[in-house]
Amino acid sequence: MPSQVITFIFCLVNTSAVTSALNCYTCNNQRDNELCNSFTNSPANSRGSRDRDRPTMCSHSTDDACFTQVERLPIGQIYTKGCINLERCEKLQELNNKEQCAKTPSDCTYCCQTSNCNANNGGVSKRGHVTRLLVMLMLVRI
Repeated sequence: MPSQVITFIFCLVNTSAVTSALNCYTCNNQRDNELCNSFTNSPANSRGSRDRDRPTMCSHSTDDACFTQVERLPIGQIYTKGCINLERCEKLQELNNKEQCAKTPSDCTYCCQTSNCNANNGGVSKRGHVTRLLVMLMLVRI
């Protein structure tokens, strides 16, 4: 009887390890964080399809983290997200110049390790979008 309990526990642990795969939001070069989160890249549709808030399951055995890359340009932010190896992501994140990441132009990477953790905008303030839009509108009026 005790060996049956041990076998059951072993199977339960192995099953939970398999079902706890990491899910990350995935997109390439999107101008809006919410739009970025609405794309799903899957093996069935490698070009990505619009499927609101449906993160991609990381399939590569070494992809143990999610990332958000934010490129800040004079015309706005460009978002790229996906699955990545944590060690590689941390190396990219170390290249971030913390002071420069809040400025334009910049290119910064942010890492996280739980499912759906890269839903946020990588620290970009929405206020920045509104301020930039107001400045552009004032320039058009002049």
